[in-house]
Amino acid sequence: MKQADREADRPPNADIISTSILLIESLIEYNPIVRPNPLSEAAHKYRDQIEELITTFESLPGLSDGCEAMRRWARFFSRLL
Repeated sequence: MKQADREADRPPNADIISTSILLIESLIEYNPIVRPNPLSEAAHKYRDQIEELITTFESLPGLSDGCEAMRRWARFFSRLL
């Protein structure tokens, strides 16, 4: 292995330190406002199709445990959009 070169002893970069502090403070103060985004008409059509598909699967007798996970899609579909 090659021995590491010795770095020069120099004072810290004040610009980088102040920029880092500002970045950290802004991240601490960051408070996003969560606003729902309304779906377009075209997106509503897809959402209706997915909800209809899920309802159809739910109505099948003897639904396997794996398929029962489809019920979660009804709750999470809007979030995925």
